[in-house]
Amino acid sequence: MSDVNLIAAKRLNISLYQGDSTNITLTFTDVNDAPIDLTGKAFKMQVSRVHTSKVLKNFAIGTGLTIGGAGNNILTVNPLNDLERGDYVFDIQFTESGIVTTWFYGNIAIKQEVTV
Repeated sequence: MSDVNLIAAKRLNISLYQGDSTNITLTFTDVNDAPIDLTGKAFKMQVSRVHTSKVLKNFAIGTGLTIGGAGNNILTVNPLNDLERGDYVFDIQFTESGIVTTWFYGNIAIKQEVTV
């Protein structure tokens, strides 16, 4: 019997304090560290609680996801500061020519803030 692993996504775990204004910045380069131009690419990110399939946040280019950088190779996620304390899961998917690929997945841990 042979196994085929089609999971190419990278695990990315995020921890932050509730209410903090934080951007998550992802830089895309090829194997030679040259920028991968993300202009016109379709990205989608969803966030849900760990033990439920109910989506709590949807992100797309222009609604929480932005592309920037000198080579248009930086994807920024903002905001996550409105999530309540707790544990979440997320993934970021990319669609090109009808092909959907998950590039990142992981956990988000929102820690209780003290100063409000």
